[in-house]
Amino acid sequence: GTSVVLTATPDSGETFTGWGGGVCSGTSSTCTVTMSQARYVTATFSSRTLTTNFAGAGSGSLSSSPDGIACSSPSSCSATYQNNQLVTLTAVAAAGSQFSGWSGVGSEACDDSAVTCDVTMSADRTITATFVLTYELSITKVGGSTSTVSADSGPLSCASGCAAGSQTYASGTVVVLTATPGSGYRFTGWSGGVCSGTGTCSVTMNAAKSVTPTFV
Repeated sequence: GTSVVLTATPDSGETFTGWGGGVCSGTSSTCTVTMSQARYVTATFSSRTLTTNFAGAGSGSLSSSPDGIACSSPSSCSATYQNNQLVTLTAVAAAGSQFSGWSGVGSEACDDSAVTCDVTMSADRTITATFVLTYELSITKVGGSTSTVSADSGPLSCASGCAAGSQTYASGTVVVLTATPGSGYRFTGWSGGVCSGTGTCSVTMNAAKSVTPTFV
């Protein structure tokens, strides 16, 4: 006839996921047991492990909110979170590198163009952050104050009155440059060892590159 009230208190990093044994059910923190016969109660606690890895030739670091993940490439790290807890990962590229995307279990909803990734810890998760190397493309325009040079990828441009311009690109990016002579000028060609002739200039960014367009 005695009523016994059991209280489930999860440890740090764990979640109480429910009662079993047929006496109580659900996830309420308390279970009231009337001792009219022998009773058996199971209380289940669980935690989820988030593991992070790095990929790519570049380098960077990862951090999390709530705290737990804090590591830099190439080292992996892991942390324990409560069941169904929302964890936000943030990727920060090192100098000379660029973050290029997320992969792994639980990253399906993450936008590769965003440096943050929200992960719901309904199961153990493994997330990989990829960093690539970056290289600078520089343009030094000779002559043609009203002439322009533009790129089909990224904000690189060297427009009217501009003597030089530069932009950093991820390794492997192909950048197509177009030279447009201003009124009273003629484009005579590319120099610098990357392109030649008077057509467009296609540059594969597998190293730092420098291009000189000349207008007369």
